[in-house]
Amino acid sequence: MPAQWPPMNESNKNSNELNQTIALTRFRALNFIEDLQRQGRSLAAALREASVQAWPDENGDYYAARTLEDWWYAYQKGGFNALVPTARSDQGKSRVLDEPTATWVLQEVTQNPTIPLKVLYAHWQQNQRPLPSISVLYRYLRRQGMDRKSLRSGRLETGATKAFEAPHVNDLWMVDFSPGPTLPVHGKAWHTHLCALVDDHSRLIPFAAYYPQANTEAFHHAFKEAILRRGLPRKLYTDNVASRSSMRTVTWFAPSWACACSTASLTIVGARENVSA
Repeated sequence: MPAQWPPMNESNKNSNELNQTIALTRFRALNFIEDLQRQGRSLAAALREASVQAWPDENGDYYAARTLEDWWYAYQKGGFNALVPTARSDQGKSRVLDEPTATWVLQEVTQNPTIPLKVLYAHWQQNQRPLPSISVLYRYLRRQGMDRKSLRSGRLETGATKAFEAPHVNDLWMVDFSPGPTLPVHGKAWHTHLCALVDDHSRLIPFAAYYPQANTEAFHHAFKEAILRRGLPRKLYTDNVASRSSMRTVTWFAPSWACACSTASLTIVGARENVSA
């Protein structure tokens, strides 16, 4: 009598098929990167170009250049099997988003449209805010009309704060302050504030640092250090009204460093005053 094999677990079968599909999507993106390299493009340039395309097709998802880079090196080391997803890192975490938390998350994301959701999520975790996994937040915000690409890149395309991508490096820098970690200093709580400048086209950060206060002095220092490292941008953008008041001093501040700056034209742009930052 022939042996009777037990039926295959359907859930495991479906899971394996999904993992293979995900791996094939990743492999397709890596093939695209490899083709660009054959054409003489650098790996960094190929990764950036792949990150602005949806995979596996126009209805798929966008992946950050850093994520694609991780896949690239994983594939170089372990082949196709390295592209197959492993067990979820958020197993055991709540995947339910209650209404008060959903309202709070939506408000935080709307008020910080230039900060990627991953950065906000890490900050919330540091403050021990009880939250479901980040994938749950992505799905919820997508249902609210916020697309995944904008949430990943920190360019939220909503209302008057709708962002755009400058065509060239140094065409547009964006600057903003964000609450930093609280440090214990001599038995007292010392609040820090992050001032960061980001190049809109390349997403490179010319300079970022923590300061004891989010004020004009902090902005001046950060802006000066950014210019010394990356040159003078053509435009400077902020959706933060307080930060913009500090940047009005750029008209006299920037030219004092070098002759090249004295003849440069720097335009300051921002969201409307009546829009919440």
